[in-house]
Amino acid sequence: MISAVVDVLLFCIIAYGLFQWCLVFYHMVALTKHYKDDIDPWSWRTGFNPFNGLVSFGWLKPEGRIHAKKCWFAIGKFVLIVSVPWLLAILLRALTGVDLLEMA
Repeated sequence: MISAVVDVLLFCIIAYGLFQWCLVFYHMVALTKHYKDDIDPWSWRTGFNPFNGLVSFGWLKPEGRIHAKKCWFAIGKFVLIVSVPWLLAILLRALTGVDLLEMA
């Protein structure tokens, strides 16, 4: 019974993580359309990287800033909900020998 619950929980965590990365991809693609008119996202100013608007909000229109913020928010949720529990499980195994991933 507990094993089934843990399996469902792991599946939900992984599915939620994949959903967050889909959101990140969507907002990164949408970001390229919202640079200010005097900035070409594929120019030397952006290092030929149209996703530089994620770190340089001044180059973006207000709509682009919204996409950048949502992208960073989705990345943060992925880290907190998916990466941190897996890292804690791996550290617990290294420190105590209890393998939570094998128990699932």
